Amino acid sequence: MMKKTVGMISALLLFCAAAPSSRALIDDFDDGNFDGWKVQSGIWKVKNGELNYKGGSGICGASLYYEEGLEWTDYEFEVDMKFTTRNDWPGGIRVRLNPDTGGSYFTWVYPTQTAIMVYIADAWDCNNNRGIAQRRAWEPPELGEWGQLKMVVEGREIQSWWNGEEILSIKDKAWERGTISFTTFTEDVFFDNVRVAGPGIPLDPGEAVEPEGKLTTTWGKLKSSYS
Repeated sequence: MMKKTVGMISALLLFCAAAPSSRALIDDFDDGNFDGWKVQSGIWKVKNGELNYKGGSGICGASLYYEEGLEWTDYEFEVDMKFTTRNDWPGGIRVRLNPDTGGSYFTWVYPTQTAIMVYIADAWDCNNNRGIAQRRAWEPPELGEWGQLKMVVEGREIQSWWNGEEILSIKDKAWERGTISFTTFTEDVFFDNVRVAGPGIPLDPGEAVEPEGKLTTTWGKLKSSYS
């Protein structure tokens, strides 16, 4: 059975944020719950320190969102993902989310199609969007292994990253602020090691680092080893 090893978080903050007041929000679910997050739809649980979505709900865009952050504007949102099948529609993440409507930008991965796509969403239903804003070829990790998905929003620019490499980039001004969420559909999927950085992001308890610089830098792998 694969097990994550999480090192000292302060040693892993090898990234830059948008201003001297930028801070980091971190959640690794090792406390066994997802306090601070709210279920929009679907079945969500924490198993062995990993957030799990139970697929098969039939809800396109079933999501778990962070309750704060409604006024966040420019930030990076990164999370580790682990797939249990090679089927399409395991989901992805949203940024600048309005929980009242579901309006947001979201990045989804498609293991069968070996593609990654970014959408401009007008609602929680993942079919209620303005079409594929951009699509690129993408190589999924092996089943049971982890990969990192990240979205960066800075002004009109929306970027999608995978394992430290920028894959997609669009410019749009539909959504200027909002929180974050995991978004899913048909497949069982695991998420872990959430990291958000940017102006106005609250300092995580015990975190003393306040880096300076610019967004869209590469963060170190959080899941450093397995056994």
